[in-house]
Amino acid sequence: MTDFEKDAKAWQAVRHTDVIPRAEAEFQCLSEQLLKLREEEASKIKALEQDLEAIKVTEELVADELETVQQAANTAHNQIVAARQMIEKANAILARAEPVHSANLKRQTELTDRSVSLVRDEAAKASELEEAKARLASTLALAEGDLRKQALATVEEERRKELSALELKLKSYVNR
Repeated sequence: MTDFEKDAKAWQAVRHTDVIPRAEAEFQCLSEQLLKLREEEASKIKALEQDLEAIKVTEELVADELETVQQAANTAHNQIVAARQMIEKANAILARAEPVHSANLKRQTELTDRSVSLVRDEAAKASELEEAKARLASTLALAEGDLRKQALATVEEERRKELSALELKLKSYVNR
């Protein structure tokens, strides 16, 4: 059989074949594919819906966290502003306090020097006082008789000096 004869026979076979069973088989196959496709699409839709729901939940969580972070940032900003104000006040206080502190240190040094000087003066005066007390005690210890002897010796010494001075004066008259 030639190729032509084979093709003609095949054509007749196809032409005389009943289309309904073949169409039914094709329909069955297409129905199964459609069902399978629907199931796959339904599965994809369900997965997408779940993904979408997860995204919405995540979006809400992110929105909540964003709000929390924004509140924390605002709080931190407010604290920074307050801290800067406190620093400015502290710097102003420091600017006023430093000259006062320096003046007080200078005055403290002056007063310390004055105190040291007063302690020295006090020690000298205390020593002088002790000496005066010792002399007074010595003087008080002298008996009345000793005082009379001392007075007499003093008066005699003064008298002798006076006499000597007068004697010299008189001699000067003679030598003239």
